[in-house]
Amino acid sequence: MPNQIDLNALGDGSKYALNIESETLEDAAARRQEQAEEARHRRRIQFWTIMLTIVLVLSAAFVCGHVILTGAPDDKKVAWPILGAILNTFVSGLIGFAIAKKSG
Repeated sequence: MPNQIDLNALGDGSKYALNIESETLEDAAARRQEQAEEARHRRRIQFWTIMLTIVLVLSAAFVCGHVILTGAPDDKKVAWPILGAILNTFVSGLIGFAIAKKSG
């Protein structure tokens, strides 16, 4: 005789409830509309965050370039590493993007 488990005995002394509700067409349409609006808002926030980052990085690069061209020797000692770090990050990002694009 194979080993058998009494499933009714497993539930003795415990209460289980199962509630299944189906979504109405109006609720589904409202949920999809809300999800679309949230996605649109999220893309807008990402866009402006990226734009602000680009403006700040370009501003720093231009300030460093200006200091390197016209600044005092002590100022140039500070500007070169900052500009190098900005350019290094930019080139590394381009290389990473190109590799990711090729891999699929």
